[in-house]
Amino acid sequence: MTWLGALGLNPKAKSKSMKTQLNHWIPAALLGLSLSASTAFATDPITISTYDTVSSVINNVWPWYGGATAIWDGTQDHTGNGGGSMYISVPPSSSPGGFAVAQDWLPGSGPWWPNGSVDLTGYSAITFWIKWDTAHSTMSLADFNNAVLGLTIQLDDPSWNPYTLASPVIPNTALNGWAEMTIPLDPNCPFISSVAAINWFAFNTSWDGTTDFWIDDVVIEPANPVPEPGCLALLSLGALCLLRARAAACSSRRLITL
Repeated sequence: MTWLGALGLNPKAKSKSMKTQLNHWIPAALLGLSLSASTAFATDPITISTYDTVSSVINNVWPWYGGATAIWDGTQDHTGNGGGSMYISVPPSSSPGGFAVAQDWLPGSGPWWPNGSVDLTGYSAITFWIKWDTAHSTMSLADFNNAVLGLTIQLDDPSWNPYTLASPVIPNTALNGWAEMTIPLDPNCPFISSVAAINWFAFNTSWDGTTDFWIDDVVIEPANPVPEPGCLALLSLGALCLLRARAAACSSRRLITL
């Protein structure tokens, strides 16, 4: 049996018939190839932290400017695994009204002298969940969003050179519960291939009150994510069904032309 026969194609058919048979197989073959290529170049997300333990904040977060504090809080948890979250408290301008928290991504590198970096050229965004503490914040969320620099997301290289990504507006939904935020990564960042930390930064020379909020589930999202197992199975099943349908169609035509 020739390779054409193994595929269910009739090698004795006329060239036009053969071309028609091949055309039925091409879409299925291309689907299989595209499925293989998409999974081969897919990337897993990087979970910076879900803040499940005290050490996840103590060992990885350093409030290094403005008198702000960053502590672990086990009473607030978005992940839903019984862990906790990072609680940031920002004092009035007398402190002097600014904060920056450096989050180191690499285990064992420490927040003061990172000895490694992460290549983020294949990633598209930082996502995280935030919740405003209405019970203790004396500054309104609206005033904080309208500050000179409200919540500002920065990247750090291993030498602590910062690069500002965005100053997003915290949604009002954060007043009543957890709100997801997405910060696009900038491919023009000069050290996008060697990022060491993320800064949670804010600054204003005239804070009017304190601001307090929780952050949880900080993740770096890939530009080409790995498909979920269920989705991958469905795609594979679809490709298999298409191949079998094409085989049945070619077999029927072969019986007629013999």
